[in-house]
Amino acid sequence: CLGRAEWARIGGLALGIGLGVNVALNRMLLRWLGLCGAGLAACVGNAITLVIFYLLCRPHGLILDRGTWIISAAPLLLFLPAWATLLGVCAMLAVIFTTDLPLNEDEKQQLLVVGGEYTQKISEFRDRFRNTK
Repeated sequence: CLGRAEWARIGGLALGIGLGVNVALNRMLLRWLGLCGAGLAACVGNAITLVIFYLLCRPHGLILDRGTWIISAAPLLLFLPAWATLLGVCAMLAVIFTTDLPLNEDEKQQLLVVGGEYTQKISEFRDRFRNTK
């Protein structure tokens, strides 16, 4: 089992490499693609950080199941057209709530509780906003 210092070192290494890739890509892509280039550079940098973190943690007992890969790949849906993104999100929600692949029952229950709390907060905020007009 790794100590806190070792986990910090692994995380720091992964973040440092991802940041370096992000900065290098920003320097190249900003000229040609503008803001879209910056977004693309950030996405690639974050993806590299995640993959490096997975690779560095695997020898120390990190188990990557199919659910982890599904959740990790979810942001790729944002590169698709809007209709395909919506279809992908609906498919992902169907997998989450009909199987135990990405989330177990306790995690699903926690997700529903947190979602209910946020819905309540949004409703309260909306009511306060309406009353101030």
